[in-house]
Amino acid sequence: MWLGVPSQEKMEIRSSLPKLLLTQHKNLPGFICNKLCKVIVDMGRQDWPMFYHDFFTNILQLIQTPSTTPLGLIMLKTASEELACPREDLSVARKEELRKLLLEQVPTVLGLLT
Repeated sequence: MWLGVPSQEKMEIRSSLPKLLLTQHKNLPGFICNKLCKVIVDMGRQDWPMFYHDFFTNILQLIQTPSTTPLGLIMLKTASEELACPREDLSVARKEELRKLLLEQVPTVLGLLT
């Protein structure tokens, strides 16, 4: 589904959904926040780092900001689950790339969490 979306629309969605989540997360039910996080992570799973450069940086920024730390931790948990053990819809090469990219982030994440 995501692979067939035109590039311009992908860019708009990648920009709009995180903004929506950031501005509305306190007003939305938890399950909707979780689903929005999952959709954003799924976009990152397909597009990071080539087309979604700031995907992981945005997660780290959420964690560092006290008012969004809980949201950032949900994003981090979802991203670590989805990137470390991606589903079968990705090629073996992409799975390995995601695992490597995630491992590169571990020192930074541990520094933030300790």
